[in-house]
Amino acid sequence: MMRHKQRRKEFYYIDMPVAGWIDLFVRDPYLFKISESLKWCCEKKGMRLAEFVILPNRIAFIAGAAWGALPHTIALFENFTSKAMMAMVRNGFKDPRKKWLTETILKYGHDLPDGSRSIWQKYHLQPILSIDTGEQKISSLYQLPVESGFVLKAEDYKYCSANRFNPLAGWLIEPTDRW
Repeated sequence: MMRHKQRRKEFYYIDMPVAGWIDLFVRDPYLFKISESLKWCCEKKGMRLAEFVILPNRIAFIAGAAWGALPHTIALFENFTSKAMMAMVRNGFKDPRKKWLTETILKYGHDLPDGSRSIWQKYHLQPILSIDTGEQKISSLYQLPVESGFVLKAEDYKYCSANRFNPLAGWLIEPTDRW
């Protein structure tokens, strides 16, 4: 599949662990909601997603911004996904871990500006300032599902940009000037 071209050079490696490192993204409705939320950030907020992996207890991705500030877009993503996931856990999707998930997120998540609780621990944005750093981050991102024991090759993990059949395949861009 052909990737769109990115014109801006500013890319970041973003690592967002789930509060308490709990395995939240293990059921399809949760994975679908996270995938759709990333698509929304691309379409409506100008995020340019280059690489990603969604693991049960965290997401990591490389992204830039076509317009606006990427940290602001990530904050919106955090806010929306926190509310959406908590609503799914509490009211919607039937998960036998409901009580435990809620208690753990309330314990380890941090406060959002509106007073609600984040499903995320504090996330990290690291600017990619060189080709070497960019290639190293891609390599480490691809190795996350392998090192976790989910697959032998990153290309076999459905929720990784290394897999050409991933749910965000049509939304990934390729920077015109690698880092």
